[in-house]
Amino acid sequence: MENRKYIEIICKNCGGHDLKETGDNFICQNCHSMYKKTVFKKRLIYRQSKLFWISVTVIVLITFLVISFFIAPQSTITKKKIEHPESWYNDVGSEKAYKNEKEKEKSDRIFSEIKDQAKWGLEHLDLTESWTTEYFNSIMVAQIHFKDGSITPTYSDGTLYSDLIKKVGTPDKIKTYGQGRKEAIFHYHGESNSISNWSISVFITYDTKTGMITDKRVMG
Repeated sequence: MENRKYIEIICKNCGGHDLKETGDNFICQNCHSMYKKTVFKKRLIYRQSKLFWISVTVIVLITFLVISFFIAPQSTITKKKIEHPESWYNDVGSEKAYKNEKEKEKSDRIFSEIKDQAKWGLEHLDLTESWTTEYFNSIMVAQIHFKDGSITPTYSDGTLYSDLIKKVGTPDKIKTYGQGRKEAIFHYHGESNSISNWSISVFITYDTKTGMITDKRVMG
């Protein structure tokens, strides 16, 4: 499974920029909304089209300057360096994913911190005495399917949420999401000989119709 951050597309439900690619779908890492890739097709085509016309405009401008250089009298020619932007398109600016570079850097920094916290939490799950790293990794996230013409996903081949709570116990909190999904949140904290005041949370999203787990996360 490829884990990639898409800053050029935005979740329609929460406005988040962090979407993970799973097969033919995108999953928002903030609210767990799921989309078929084709949902964003028009937007991506628009961006590519915009890039194309910017490139065409630049080429025409350069051609005009070159022609002017050769036909203008040598005494009136002033050589100027044409400075091109480093990239013809980025995700910073008006109506873009980020308003400015500072906002983008902040988002990237937070994303990096979240990855580090998730790694620590996964490596120290044994501290909870309910979970283990091995068991968490063994949980099968359901495969997502979309029937033709439908935007509502169906699932298959996922670990059952009912089996999970038999092993680790009931969650501390349950959140309800759209598309018939709920998220169970398990919080743990304590002290050990080597680590003081540790805290670990496990997030399990499941489909209420099939009972299958559709996403799993851990945070330390």
